[in-house]
Amino acid sequence: MVVIMLIQYNLLLYMAPIREFWAFSFLFTIVTGLFWDSKVVFITGLEITVSLLVSWMVDGDAFLPVKDEIYQSAIINRILCLVLTMAFIYLIVRMVSRHLIGAKKKNWKKQ
Repeated sequence: MVVIMLIQYNLLLYMAPIREFWAFSFLFTIVTGLFWDSKVVFITGLEITVSLLVSWMVDGDAFLPVKDEIYQSAIINRILCLVLTMAFIYLIVRMVSRHLIGAKKKNWKKQ
């Protein structure tokens, strides 16, 4: 699943080079979060983040914002948003999966 998401993300990233494609990285991470496996979400988030950073270095003109007076703040905003959102998606999946599994085990013990 992780490899499929990474291939799809990179394919879409390079086939449709738009400046705001980085926002779709959250969608791909949330889709893997539906499996409630925190390890898979962590690996997917890390791979997508690294892939996005590499795309910014390889073809910055197509993927980064226009270089003007707010260029640095736009880059900092993107990186901060990417890191915080990936961390929160991971934490949500980890907490929910731990509590759901714990509740399920308690329910099985009662029966």
